[in-house]
Amino acid sequence: MRAQDVPQAEHVKVHLDPAVVLKAFAAHRRRFASEVATLDAEALAAPSRCTEWSNADVLRHLIDVDGWMRALWSGNPPPFTTFDPNTTPHEFVVAARETPDETIRDNYVASSEEMASDMEASGRDRWGVPSISPLGFVPWWLSVLHIFWDSWLHERDILFSLGRTPPEEPDEIVPAFTYAIALAGRLLGDDIDVDVAGVRMVTGSDESSQAILSGGTVSVTPVAPETDVASMIDAMAGRGDTELAPHLQGLARLFLSAT
Repeated sequence: MRAQDVPQAEHVKVHLDPAVVLKAFAAHRRRFASEVATLDAEALAAPSRCTEWSNADVLRHLIDVDGWMRALWSGNPPPFTTFDPNTTPHEFVVAARETPDETIRDNYVASSEEMASDMEASGRDRWGVPSISPLGFVPWWLSVLHIFWDSWLHERDILFSLGRTPPEEPDEIVPAFTYAIALAGRLLGDDIDVDVAGVRMVTGSDESSQAILSGGTVSVTPVAPETDVASMIDAMAGRGDTELAPHLQGLARLFLSAT
């Protein structure tokens, strides 16, 4: 679709097709939910890749995020007045540990279907509805893109911990990585114009930060040719090889806690 038809925020522009993003997010959530439905008590209690969180705790967090966003999208306030990405999610996870892991598993599967159905039912008239995300006030579809990235990353946190290989579908990797670059752009400051594994990031004091999908493969700093984009997403969020993308470690510093 034409770039001018995609709702954007003044301070951040992500040049992806919202229809493709919503379809991929729905597919991701249903696939991940099918994996979650197979987890027994031992798997749920096992430690995830997230410091301080079991696999069931990761699901608790994802259920929280779904609930917070559904509240915001409905015009209702979330259950907090301030939000710190390094503390607020963990506080809610700890409070939710009173609910048994198996119930959390089933609740996550139900929440995933609700989110997937919501994505499939959302047309262009909803894309530009004002919403909010860690990037600030953004069009609705960009708030979806944030929870897509978060959910995609946490799927890997659970499956890797269980010795399973997470799926790496291109339709999911592209929006997840592009959004990660947009987050990094907001953290790294002004006057940056680089291509990172096919995503061009442009920031400036007089122009919006942008994550622009491009055809190049040149990074701002040398990256080993065998480096895969999925691992770069992990590295930027403080998982796996955190030396993989040292020029984008702002995200790792921000999200290295239990999130």
